[in-house]
Amino acid sequence: MSEAQDGREKSKQEEIESLRQEIREYAEKEESGEIKTAHFLGGEFDPNRLTDEDLLIWQKISAGTITESEFDMYQDGVYGGEERDDSDIEISRSLFLAFLRNRIAVIFGRRQLEEMRKKDEKTQ
Repeated sequence: MSEAQDGREKSKQEEIESLRQEIREYAEKEESGEIKTAHFLGGEFDPNRLTDEDLLIWQKISAGTITESEFDMYQDGVYGGEERDDSDIEISRSLFLAFLRNRIAVIFGRRQLEEMRKKDEKTQ
């Protein structure tokens, strides 16, 4: 592996660890009651069990750049198609997916609201 490739791989791993830490901190805030949600309560969530794919989708969601089709493809990848059921999904990924679904609902809801406002402005 060249030095440039090695540097990119280290940078990617640092970025992924940073994202894991961000999610870990969120889970700790839930546990302490600082955040009033309950996605990661119960002690079963382990951010180290998240895959690179999980963390990259989190990055897109955090940036607000995720599309519905990208999220649908991600969910399909987590579930692995029709031959799997929810019991086959590792618990940390399952909890994370539920967390992401709530985030996505807010993002897509805001987008739809903005589109409706623009449409209303054009008709007035």
